[in-house]
Amino acid sequence: MLRTLILVSVAAIVLVGCAGSVDRRARNGCSQDGLCPVSPLRDIEGPLSISRRGLEPRLDSLPLVEFPHRHPEVGRLRGHGSLSIGGVTTGFVVDCRRLPVEGPHHAILAEHSKRGTACATDDLVDAILLAAEQVDKDFPGARLGVGNLGRVGGGEIPWSISHHSGRDVDLGFYLLGADGKPFLPGTLVKLDRQGNGQVDDVSVRFDPARNWRLVRSLLDNPAVSVQWLFVSRSLKRVLLGYAKKKKESPDLLRRAEEVLVQPARARPHNDHMHLRIACSRDDILEGCRDTGSQRSWFKDPFDAVTGRVSELLALARSRDVRTRADAVTVLGRIGTVEGRHEVLMRLNDADVDVRHAAADALVEGGVGGIEDELVSRLGREADEVMAATILQALDRHVSRWKLPALLRSLLALQRRYRVNLGLFEVRREISDWAIDALGRLPLGGAVRLVIEAMEEGKLPADRAAAALRDWTGADPDSSASSPAEAAAAWRGWWKGNRDKSPHEWWAEALRRRGLDASDAAGASAWIKRGQNSGVVTKKWFTEAVGAVLGVRLSRFDIEPLEVLLIRAATISDVDGSEVGEQDSTSTGRTHLGCAGDSGSDPGCTGLEVSDDTVKSGVVTGVSASELQSD
Repeated sequence: MLRTLILVSVAAIVLVGCAGSVDRRARNGCSQDGLCPVSPLRDIEGPLSISRRGLEPRLDSLPLVEFPHRHPEVGRLRGHGSLSIGGVTTGFVVDCRRLPVEGPHHAILAEHSKRGTACATDDLVDAILLAAEQVDKDFPGARLGVGNLGRVGGGEIPWSISHHSGRDVDLGFYLLGADGKPFLPGTLVKLDRQGNGQVDDVSVRFDPARNWRLVRSLLDNPAVSVQWLFVSRSLKRVLLGYAKKKKESPDLLRRAEEVLVQPARARPHNDHMHLRIACSRDDILEGCRDTGSQRSWFKDPFDAVTGRVSELLALARSRDVRTRADAVTVLGRIGTVEGRHEVLMRLNDADVDVRHAAADALVEGGVGGIEDELVSRLGREADEVMAATILQALDRHVSRWKLPALLRSLLALQRRYRVNLGLFEVRREISDWAIDALGRLPLGGAVRLVIEAMEEGKLPADRAAAALRDWTGADPDSSASSPAEAAAAWRGWWKGNRDKSPHEWWAEALRRRGLDASDAAGASAWIKRGQNSGVVTKKWFTEAVGAVLGVRLSRFDIEPLEVLLIRAATISDVDGSEVGEQDSTSTGRTHLGCAGDSGSDPGCTGLEVSDDTVKSGVVTGVSASELQSD
């Protein structure tokens, strides 16, 4: 019964108190007195960007809600038509165009057709339609299956970390059925290294002729510049092998070799080709930004951008308020050094609308080169809404290398900011925001900075200690009678624990408070503590519970740890009952709901519970490294 009580208690914590996906911060390579360096990760669909999030519950209903965006039409040199603004993982699209659900040469796949993700720039939609038409002209009898483009207005979609700004699309492979005839499935179909797959009890295979014709059409289209065609290495070899047999030109083969890439640290793209086109000239003039490297045929638009920025700098000094506001908005989105300094100046504009437009432009376009000026400004900013917007810009754009130094200054800033949420407003101290921002950085350095701020008197001891307790689960200052004693207690704790990971801090705290006691009293008390704790606590708390109970994520996990912990609570307490299916390739661990080795089955949930856990309900001493997953 003890095991059942503990597991059900863990589920209660997770259901009530734990929100958000698991945070895995690396501590390898961290210095004793500095924040951990964070290496840039690969975009799930390609080059440098941010890592893929795990799946998480969403309230979006299908089709996805549309988010139309406004972009100022200001200046003579402006771009026209649909506009891709920002990057593929952070931007949006203005006046996007919908790809028809069906056409004579294409069809949006049935699984994707009701998602509301059929919108993109004019250039991309035209390129898709033209390529499908050319494939059908040379090889009649098949239609191109299309997956996700983007939502109306752009922005985030649940199925990918990119597709934000109207320049990405998932193109299903042209497939042949067992009878050798073209086959259009209702969804994307995974293929093996030989190009064979199975869908709806139908055996299918990769059609190299049509798929190569698709690639050739996209590369030969003068209206677009293909930046990437993400596809698995094995299928890339098939495509290029077919092209060489067809004696395609060396130039075309070279260009295909450049764009056909299997993305690093991502799904292998063996069920579709992901097309990304580069920013068009019109897009670049309004703030479009290409992510990662460019192809050898890329033409730098420097002269056009320079002229556009010069025009906008003049318009930002116009006597007309609307013109000034529009000009700074576009300058911020373009994001040149000159433009950002003009936006910084417009934060002092005589008109409040221009000032707020300038602050919003920093959120959208970045703060590179003016971070210190913005921190200094926060120390004298009287407009609390403006202060909140500047904080948002810093939070979104300042690199983790530079952010700690800025946060050190903000910890001592006892000024207020205000967030208007429509029905109500949130008012807080900027120092509170700085503490929250530190909590999202690698916690080793965050703990050190807060302890130093407490020792130097820059941060009240009670607020500093509250944050440290939430981050670590420790409470060495419980008997301290003065701020100086509290600071000394935390300094002593840090000296003894700085080489440990946050998972180990919390696992120790949980064991110390009774999670692995001989009765459930300690666990029940800690459950109540967890339910009332803050967001930062919940993330580390969840992983620590997993460490104590011996539950860890497998390499192929796609669900947050809290979901897996809930599933662990379904373990039967009846003697002799089976728990999942025994892994036939390893001993001592059980996979819940997995047939065979989870390492060979990407569809397995990846929950592993040790045999000791099944027997006793509790395992102690699980290392932090066991919780890591790809």
